Amino acid sequence: CPAQVYRKRKAGNWMADQNNKVIHYKNRWHGSVIGFLFLFIFIYLAVQLYFFFTKEKISIFEVQEKALYSIATDYKGFITRDEQIVTLKNDAYVNYSVREGLKTALGSTIYTTQDISAITDALLKEYSSAQILSTSSISTLKTKLEKAARHDLDSNFSLAYQDKNDLEVSVLDAYLMVASDALDSFSSEDAYCVKSDQSGYVLFRTDTYDGYTPEDVTRSCFDEESYSMKVYANGEQRKKGDFAYKLVSDDSFCITFPISDTDAARYRNKKYLSIKLTSIGVTVNGSFYLHTASDGTSMATVSLNKYGSSYLTERYLDFKIAEDDIKGYKIPKSAVLSKDFLVVPEQYVINSEEKGVGVYKEVIQSDGSAKAVFTKVSIYAKQGNSYYISASGLTTEDYLIGASVEKSEDGTSETITTDPTNRHLIAVSAPLTGVYSVNRGYCIFRQIDILSETSDHNYYIINTGTYYGLSAYDRIILNAGLVTENQIIY
Repeated sequence: CPAQVYRKRKAGNWMADQNNKVIHYKNRWHGSVIGFLFLFIFIYLAVQLYFFFTKEKISIFEVQEKALYSIATDYKGFITRDEQIVTLKNDAYVNYSVREGLKTALGSTIYTTQDISAITDALLKEYSSAQILSTSSISTLKTKLEKAARHDLDSNFSLAYQDKNDLEVSVLDAYLMVASDALDSFSSEDAYCVKSDQSGYVLFRTDTYDGYTPEDVTRSCFDEESYSMKVYANGEQRKKGDFAYKLVSDDSFCITFPISDTDAARYRNKKYLSIKLTSIGVTVNGSFYLHTASDGTSMATVSLNKYGSSYLTERYLDFKIAEDDIKGYKIPKSAVLSKDFLVVPEQYVINSEEKGVGVYKEVIQSDGSAKAVFTKVSIYAKQGNSYYISASGLTTEDYLIGASVEKSEDGTSETITTDPTNRHLIAVSAPLTGVYSVNRGYCIFRQIDILSETSDHNYYIINTGTYYGLSAYDRIILNAGLVTENQIIY
């Protein structure tokens, strides 16, 4: 029908006109915003994952039952002894006729003053007939060579000449052991012989610390870089007043060493101490005392009556303090921390059933009058007649008011009486050593009493009967530096 066709065309034209009126805009930012949002989320998650995997985790350590632990603390000691330097009375050649470290009697010939060529000829003649060195000479030379090799590997060239002279003295000792008969003929000529005016061990060397006493030892003495030794060669021509030999009077010696506060407290009342000389494998008792060096270092000295001859050429030695086993709890050192607390006399702390444990703090009102206000406190330790406490709002500048608690005859009520005239300025705060206990799921400080430490220096051995302390199976924070008081852990 023409009319229908006309209407369809008219409708189609109208729709086309409407479409032509629509204006299309390009969405430039919609995709970018979504991209930035996903990038931000990705960076945030990456950062969180990084901190999650790199952050040190809080660990918990369970205290085991008390047990016996063997205590053998390693120390490095400084040797002092009764020694004197003997000098030449005249210009002379010095040809030693005794072996270094040998104990000589009064009147023994120490060295002769003849020209070295005569001694050398006699030694070479006698030594050439010897087939082998003694076992002790071979052992000594081997030890010296190994020591020199270690210095060479460490590029410690400053010790090269010292090692060279030390080896020469050892070779001389080997000669003297074999050629003793030949030397007797030279020693019989008194005009050329220098004899000892007292008995003792003879040494052909000096070092930085000759003549030191235990009281002269400071921490700087343990710096081996500043230590030097000079070994004197045989056959040298020396002048009057030069070194001739060193004489150590007997087999006794002293070992001085810096001591930790823990061991100083543990051994303070001891007059004798048992130590193990590591290099010779001997355990020996010696008289013991504590003292303070001139530089303020806490020192200890053990005096021994024997085995000094084993260390005549040494100034340092390694040893262990070997005492009886002790019983206690073993806890990691990383769990231990120090924290300050207020120190108050015990009479100012009350225990009320109604109010709890606390003190009465003096508070000045706006009109200038004083008022006693009850403040709850936590007790962390008791030493003597004082409590170590902590409380919110209390400082060392606050005054405490004396108070007492009286219960009724039937025990059903109590009366607290304060005495404003009995005032105490807190004033004092002091540190306690302890750990964080997490038995209740949050960190609570607990005092510990350290008795000693294990030989590997990783654990402390603590007392089992400490007031407000730890018990077996308590759970403590392994790494105390990661938490704070009252922090919730689980």
